[in-house]
Amino acid sequence: MLAPPRSNETSGWRLRVRVLVANEPRSYRQAFAFAVRTLRSYFEVVEVEPEFLDREMLRFRPDVVVCDQVTPTVEAIAHSWLEIRVENEALVVGGSMLAFPIANAELEDLLELIDQSDEQIEQKVTSNR
Repeated sequence: MLAPPRSNETSGWRLRVRVLVANEPRSYRQAFAFAVRTLRSYFEVVEVEPEFLDREMLRFRPDVVVCDQVTPTVEAIAHSWLEIRVENEALVVGGSMLAFPIANAELEDLLELIDQSDEQIEQKVTSNR
């Protein structure tokens, strides 16, 4: 379900969820970033090579990180993260919002997790008003 960007009625600014994608293989990174840009056009998406993850964390300050190896910097800065990897030709997803990894994950699973993070961020922003 597509939703418009969140906004603050009093100041008029718009809050966009920032998603940083830094996983291997590159084809997965590019496909996922493209899908998020297309299906969640109100999210700001940046993709980087995994070796630049920590540097981009400090520069971009993302809300959500998709990577294949979570670092202390990711844990300290991101609201939530998804750790994705390929095992036996299947996509496995773990993350800060998951009690157990999802085996044979599909794009819809990843988008749902990012949407959940978006909702949590919205609740946090709303409660701080």
